[in-house]
Amino acid sequence: MSKKRARIRFVWLAIVVVIGLLLAVCPFNIPFTDSIYNSFAGNISLGLDLSGGVAVVYDCTPAKNSNNSDISKAIDATCERLEQVLYSEGYSEATVRKQGGNRIRIEVPNITDSSEVFSFLEDPKTLYMTLEECTDPSNPPEVFVDGFDIDSVNVSMQ
Repeated sequence: MSKKRARIRFVWLAIVVVIGLLLAVCPFNIPFTDSIYNSFAGNISLGLDLSGGVAVVYDCTPAKNSNNSDISKAIDATCERLEQVLYSEGYSEATVRKQGGNRIRIEVPNITDSSEVFSFLEDPKTLYMTLEECTDPSNPPEVFVDGFDIDSVNVSMQ
C-alpha cells in the first residue's frame, strides 16, 4: 500500500511540475476572455546586451565662463528632460543617466534603427506662442510670437 501511495504522490508532483514549467515558459490565450497570459519568462524585460538596441554618449563641454557646479546642475536637468521626451515618444524602457562629470548616456533597448530615436532629440525645436489653444493639429491657430522674436531670456524670483 505504501508503494501505491508513493506512486500517486509522484504522479501528482510530476503534474504540478509540468504545469509550473508550462506557466513559466509558454504564453497562451486565456479561455473565454480576450486576454493573453505572457508567461513568467515573457515578462522579463531584456537590456541592451540581450535584446539589442542603441546606446549613445553625449559629451557636454562647459562654457568658458561657467563653473563645474553649473554644468553638473545643467546635466542633471538635461537628463531629466531627455527622459521625459523619450517616455513621451513611447520609449518607456529607455534610460538616461549622467556618466562621469560631463557626459550623458542614453540607452534605448529593442530598436534597430538609431536614426528614428535620436532624430527628434538632435533636431532643434521651434518655440511659438498663440492666442488660442490648439485643438486640431491639422489646423493650428495663428502664431502670435515665435522664437525668432525673442532676443534674450532671464530667470528671476520674486
